[in-house]
Amino acid sequence: MRALVALTGAVNLVLSALALVMIVRAQEFGASPSLIGVMLALPGGAAIAGAFAAPWLHRRLRPRTVVIGSLWLWACGMAVLVWLSSPLALGAVVAVTALAEPAFNVVATSYRYALAPDRLQARTVSAARLINWGVVPLASLAAGGLLQSLGARGTLVAYAAFMVVPAAVVTALPVIRQAPRTEEIPRPE
Repeated sequence: MRALVALTGAVNLVLSALALVMIVRAQEFGASPSLIGVMLALPGGAAIAGAFAAPWLHRRLRPRTVVIGSLWLWACGMAVLVWLSSPLALGAVVAVTALAEPAFNVVATSYRYALAPDRLQARTVSAARLINWGVVPLASLAAGGLLQSLGARGTLVAYAAFMVVPAAVVTALPVIRQAPRTEEIPRPE
């Protein structure tokens, strides 16, 4: 549970501020506000599609596949964004990565509920949300600083490098690699 909460917090440092970086990058290309809106709508639509697929994926894939696969998809997606020069291409790549977010969230949340005893559910949810959502303002602040000092492309390079770290760590963590399905976890007392 600790590994998933820390992991989600780290990932939120990048994913929650990515729209800001995409907007600045699209403005560098001279994109109109309408085109920027379309660029940002693509990941939103993909996330909705991913939400419909998440329960199906949760039933069919092992948790490690969803968690490790999502992290590497996000890391590779960030790396690809560095080289793109079209707002629509930016939106399309982020849309592909957004497909994984709901499935990742289902796995992380299911694990938290399965591992915590009923009497500690509220505490575990509040602690997880404090970390997972508490990083969002920090992410925006960090993105602003990175954009100011590195520009949009440099910020994407930094994000790509950052996202490789949790992906590599999670791939190496036995607690994630050997994670059973949530229905295989014995109910805590």
